[in-house]
Formats: sequence, C-alpha cells, structure tokens
Amino acid sequence: MINILTRNVEKTEALENVVKDRLEKLDKYNLERINATIKASSKMQSVELTTYYNGKLLRVEEYGKHGVTVYQLLGDVVKTLEKKIIKEKARIDKTQSIKQMNVEADDEAVMEVLRVKEYERKPMTEEEAMVQLEELGHPFFLYENGDSGKIEVIYKRKDNGYGIIRLK
Repeated sequence: MINILTRNVEKTEALENVVKDRLEKLDKYNLERINATIKASSKMQSVELTTYYNGKLLRVEEYGKHGVTVYQLLGDVVKTLEKKIIKEKARIDKTQSIKQMNVEADDEAVMEVLRVKEYERKPMTEEEAMVQLEELGHPFFLYENGDSGKIEVIYKRKDNGYGIIRLK
C-alpha cells in the first residue's frame, strides 16, 4: 500500500501514477506500506519515503532547488531507499548466518577429553618449574612446590613474564 501526502503541491492523478510507477521497483521487497511525502516551498522541493523493513523503520529524503523536478527527486529517493533495504537485508542475512553457524557449532561441540597425560610427581622450586616450562615449550606447567608441598601451575604471560596459580 502506498500512502501519498503532499504539502504545497497539488496531488494530481498523474503525480499519483508516477509515484506508484516508481515505487513498483520496490515490490520485490514485500513492503507492507510506503509513505511518500512530497513538499514544495518557495526555495526548494523535497521527497521523503518511509517504510518498515523487517520491523526496522527506513527513511530517506532528497531535496532539490528550483529547476529540479519532483519526478527527478522521486527517482533519486527510490534508489536511495532500495540501497538501504539491500543493506538492511544483508545485515539480517549475516546475523542469521552467524546464528546458524553458532547453532551448528553447538550441535557439533561435544565436551570430551581427547588426551590424558601422566607423569611422575617430583617436588621442585619455582625456578625449576620455569626451566621445565621453557624446555617443554608449553604455555603452562603443573608441578608440586617443594617448599610448600602444594600443587601449582606456572604459566607464560603475554609480556614474557611468568605467573603462578596457587590453590588456597
């Protein structure tokens, strides 16, 4: 449905037919309603189109000084609105695609242990644990602190320092 409003412009049958003809280009987007507002003043003219696409309000407006016809503005504003619809459709498609990928990933992601490593527990100092960490080339190393007897994790930090996680 097309709703045509005019301000300071005579709403003739010819104008209505041109507006409807130009807006037919947007029929493929299944828009429920388009509001077309055509205004004129002593200094300029404007054409505004508003519609909803997938629940989002889309509004475009083109202005022209004297010498530019309402018909020219109408063509420009329809092109601009179509670009906005295409952009919004792409955004929606991308969002749906990401959601679908997340659903598929959730379906495929099964929590399971893929590998278990065991090694002899040997008490060591923090310095010895750092050496072991470097020699193994792992991001962390689990060890028993020889001084406290507690199990600790030493890890390599992004700033090339080391961190230790201790249980209380």
